[in-house]
Order: sequence, then structure tokens, then C-alpha cells
Amino acid sequence: MAASQGRLSTGGIIEAGGDSSSRNDTSHSSPIITPKKSQPSYLNLSGQAKSGYRIARDFALNIEKWFGAHENGTYFCQALSRQYGRCELERYPVELKNLSSKFESIMSNITLALSSVEAISVQYSALAKLMPCDDPLFNTWSITKLSREMDKIYKMLKEETNVKRVIRENVFHCRDEDLLEVYVSAWEFNTQIKSSTINLFLIELDFDRNK
Repeated sequence: MAASQGRLSTGGIIEAGGDSSSRNDTSHSSPIITPKKSQPSYLNLSGQAKSGYRIARDFALNIEKWFGAHENGTYFCQALSRQYGRCELERYPVELKNLSSKFESIMSNITLALSSVEAISVQYSALAKLMPCDDPLFNTWSITKLSREMDKIYKMLKEETNVKRVIRENVFHCRDEDLLEVYVSAWEFNTQIKSSTINLFLIELDFDRNK
């Protein structure tokens, strides 16, 4: 399956990576740049817009946590691949035990970020039902549109997290070098995530972790 690798840049936008021929989302062969927009800052918002922004910003922060943990996992997968050639196949060396322990922590961080994304998505859905409106909430999207996009993002991250769990369960017990490379690549590339969907959400939010 084609892959769409992504990582969050310092501005919040997911940067495309890897071979463009291996990505499903071919429109993102280069990073998306957030356009400069003169829109209200968080401090200038009030009422429903302020509440909506605060919750959406928490959602974006947890997306960032998910991708940050994923990027750390990529580092450890690559370290495992390099370690493979030094291992005696009949033993489970201490180096792998150390990597495995750290990898478990990374997987826990991914799971925690996903749980937060799910909880916030549910909260936003309830908020959208309480105050249904087609008018823009704080930029161009209505609260209904924001809720719908958050649900899409949650479902993508959930599917990708399930893939990562399968990799986690198998990668440190693999003794076939070719299969190991498949696991490492499957971790690195997020085949279930369409980066354009997340990027458009972050652009709509004008997300900046320092706000």
C-alpha cells in the first residue's frame, strides 16, 4: 500500500517525506507552507469562538504528540535494524532488550496521544450539537465542519496506531533480516494517514504551539 509519511514541523504543518513514488498522497511531495493570514489571535477571541479554539488547539497539540512519538519510534526502529547484523541469532542480546524497553515507552506515548485525540473529538462533537451553526467559528470553517474533520483525523490516527501495535508486537522478535526491514519501513511510513487532511485542519486553526 502506498505510504504517506509525515512529521510535524516547528510550525505545526506535517512535512511530507520519503520517496514520492511510495506515497498515496502524491500532492504532498513538498512541505505545505502555512499562508500568512491576518486573523484574530487566541487572546482576541471570546465566547463560543474562544471555547472552540481552546478545545481545537488541545486537539492539535495531541496530534503533535502522536507524531513526535512516532518520529522517536522511527529512530529506534532504525537502530534495531543496524543492531541486527551484530546479534547472535540464537540469543536475545542486552542491546535489544534496552531498545525494546524504550520502544514500549514510545508506543505508550502514541496510545496516550490517541486516547486524548479521541476524547477531544467526542467533546467537540457534543459542542457542535449544542450550538449547531454554519457560520465560521474563528476563521472559515463552521463548528460542524471542524468537528467532522477532527473525527476524520482521529479515525486515521486510530488505524495507523493499530498498524504500529502490530509492528511493536513483532519487530523485536523477528529473526529474518528481510522481514525486519519490512517492519521498519512499515513503522516509518504512515500508510493510513492522509497528511493533507491534517494540514488543512492545522492551517484553519493557524496552529502555533507557542500561542
